[in-house]
Amino acid sequence: GGVVDLRSRSAFDVEGNSTILSGEAGSHNYTAGAFASAFSEGNLGVSVSGSALTTENDRKNDDYEYEGVNSRVDYLLTDYISLEFLGQYDHTDKELPGSTASPTLNDEQETDDWLVSPGVRYATDELTVHLFYSHSESKIDLDQEKAAYDDFGGYLGHFPVSNDSEVKSDEVSLQADYSFSDALLITSGMVYRNDEVENSNLNTFNPLEDAIPYDERFEQFGIYAQALWLVTEAIELRGGIRYDDYSDYDSPVTGQLEALYHLHDTGLSFFAKYANSYAPPSPSDLAFDNDVINQAPANTDLDAEE
Repeated sequence: GGVVDLRSRSAFDVEGNSTILSGEAGSHNYTAGAFASAFSEGNLGVSVSGSALTTENDRKNDDYEYEGVNSRVDYLLTDYISLEFLGQYDHTDKELPGSTASPTLNDEQETDDWLVSPGVRYATDELTVHLFYSHSESKIDLDQEKAAYDDFGGYLGHFPVSNDSEVKSDEVSLQADYSFSDALLITSGMVYRNDEVENSNLNTFNPLEDAIPYDERFEQFGIYAQALWLVTEAIELRGGIRYDDYSDYDSPVTGQLEALYHLHDTGLSFFAKYANSYAPPSPSDLAFDNDVINQAPANTDLDAEE
């Protein structure tokens, strides 16, 4: 449960063509396999990797399965311009055993994630400009059995309850890096992101009550700049500033200042940093806000971290 930061390696960064295969086996019927292959010929570079894993684990209803694949294709149009395409897919199927004091024998969660991202890069010795678009989707299907009670607290039995949540994200990113000299690097860029969040049923605590769906859309626009300056061989300064405009949250200005002092004779460095940050809840956080009161969905105010 987290984010995937996809940074597949270009086949042009690999010396020659290569393929790696691996396999594992262990207790609890654990098996796993993986492959990674990269090749380049002329203006074309391709790298593909994938893995699969299955295990029954130690407890009842605790099986786990995973399959995933990453790919990257680079094509050199000219000496300075290249096209790139990144793709990723993974699938997990996890049985949920619950706590040891209150085990669950039928709960299960299935997750599918995929991402496609075409881009273009312009690169010289002094200037690099990178523009890319990405579309990703993450879907979680959760099936559980929950206890139901009447108005007087009487136990009515366990009943199935499920919810399907999905996050669809579109992002456009533009970044430019310019070397004014061997000692000064300036970076600037902008990003736009759109997230669409759905959950079929936030009411997972009352299996006999009606489902409460959730559907929302969030946008973000940001611009930023950063400088890295080697003042001397011993002193390095770094500074950055960023502005973000969130559709459902504030429009913060954040930044950081850093200073490094290197004692090359001893190998010792001193480092100081001052920074402020702003991080709204992720779409997944909001999609699972199931603090349901009086059949009103998503009534918890999830604040940004600052």
